[in-house]
Amino acid sequence: MILKPMLLGAFMAFCLVAFSQRCSTDSLQLYASGDFNYQGTGFSDVSELPCATSGIYSEIVIPFTTYSGGARALTLDDSTSVPVSKVYAIRIDGVSGLPSGMCWTVKPATSMASDNVVGGLIIKGTTSASVAQYPLDVTLSLDVQGSGIFGYTSLHPDNYRTVLGQPSVRVADANGNCPPAN
Repeated sequence: MILKPMLLGAFMAFCLVAFSQRCSTDSLQLYASGDFNYQGTGFSDVSELPCATSGIYSEIVIPFTTYSGGARALTLDDSTSVPVSKVYAIRIDGVSGLPSGMCWTVKPATSMASDNVVGGLIIKGTTSASVAQYPLDVTLSLDVQGSGIFGYTSLHPDNYRTVLGQPSVRVADANGNCPPAN
């Protein structure tokens, strides 16, 4: 009887480690200053980003910033539609759907981009994944009131895609042949 709870605890600890894809920022090579020239809103379009190359260590920075481009609909989990004309702050809460062997982190360290600050969702590692485009499931929280309070939390891409876009990562083959963005 004692063995079963111990095995269950060990299994749960293994699962947490095995499925955690968040990585530390201490070994970042490409992103040092946090200063981007990104002029868009929401997440950068995948066609503007380099590809990770299979079998080679890669760091892909997906810039993201607040939104002020006119009214668009934010869809809540209960299917309620909320018109949003400005997103004052975006906080990344989690990322899944990454190519195998890759992890994610966010700059700035607060995982947040607020008015006039560009954040970077950083995907890094050495992947052996197939050549393809991988849409990421990024859960995030939004402040749409400018109050400094995240009124909409843990939103799935289905809820914010029309406002902020769909972040994705493309994986190229060992020769650097990158699939087209779709």
